[in-house]
Amino acid sequence: MSGLKHLFGALLRMTALPLLRAAGGFVWSLLVPSLRVLAGVSIIAGSVALASDLSPIGMGGPVQLKPTPVLSHWHQIAPASLDATRGFIEKRMRPWVWEAVSAPLKLPSFVFFVLLGFLLGYLGRHRRQVVIFAN
Repeated sequence: MSGLKHLFGALLRMTALPLLRAAGGFVWSLLVPSLRVLAGVSIIAGSVALASDLSPIGMGGPVQLKPTPVLSHWHQIAPASLDATRGFIEKRMRPWVWEAVSAPLKLPSFVFFVLLGFLLGYLGRHRRQVVIFAN
């Protein structure tokens, strides 16, 4: 029985693993540029959010920043979606999970999106390949 198990294991290694590696390389080659694009979009969204927070200022008035949290924007744009997400997380998981998930969403919008953009940009960076020669 163990000989049959080793045979199937060897067949799996010979056939499936190269296909999985090829598929993984293909997915990775699509994922990295997508992360860079999402990083750029996120930083642009952060810039727009900063401009939105500065826009209520009059032409001659003092410069005042009134940051708006992401949750506030989400509630203004799609309150049903926010309530459905909160209900789903609290129903399927514990209520403290919603508190943990919503904690970063309480940051000002421009800070959240710029940090998200930097994180996505870091994940999508060009990796330097190190070539080691052993003699």
